[in-house]
Amino acid sequence: MKYILAISYVKRKDLLYKAVNSVKALWSHTMVIDNSDERDLRNDSYIQSKVKVYEPPVPLTVPQKFNYLQELAEAKGCDVYMHMHDDAEAPPGAAEAFLAEVEKLVSEKRRWGIAFTSYDILAAVNMEAIRKVGEWDNSFIQYSSDNDYYWRIHLAGYELIWTGIPVIHYGSSSTWSDPYRIALFQAILPIHLEYYTAKWGGYWYQEMNYEPFVPNTTGVTPAQPNYTGKK
Repeated sequence: MKYILAISYVKRKDLLYKAVNSVKALWSHTMVIDNSDERDLRNDSYIQSKVKVYEPPVPLTVPQKFNYLQELAEAKGCDVYMHMHDDAEAPPGAAEAFLAEVEKLVSEKRRWGIAFTSYDILAAVNMEAIRKVGEWDNSFIQYSSDNDYYWRIHLAGYELIWTGIPVIHYGSSSTWSDPYRIALFQAILPIHLEYYTAKWGGYWYQEMNYEPFVPNTTGVTPAQPNYTGKK
């Protein structure tokens, strides 16, 4: 199975070090996207000695980051791309166990779209599904963009897989350690929710439309994907 693993970094190098060190078995396939404002990793020999570092021309929004990863994975002929939060840590053996689960999904030729651990703190996306679903919606900056894409994966008939493999999420990196990003989150979330509702006929996990911006007039509520975290 061909794959890449990407970790997008914004702040808190101490947490990034934890994330990178916890996936040592995957280092040869791992890259860190330096999405920090000050290009913190440009001279970071510690990270650069372990994994590849990509520095985009400008900091990327969440959809831009994932669209870049999709294009990169396609260019490399990958079956799967994985992504991990920069404020996460895989317990000993978790990265290897997750890789084995994803390899099994690929070998079984199961119709799956995304495999979760602790939600998408560490996740893998099937390139077959991506070719069907397409790019992430760049109308979002960050929040709601993941819900939008996962709903589209579900509507395309691809399964959302919960592996049950635990991954620690510290949750104190990109947004919550930065007053500016906290203020931005508070400002844009209502706008994103309004757009999301207009697009899908309901908030997250309450979607009603089978197609974007086309009201569902069938009287049948679309089946919801499994968001419970259970296998």
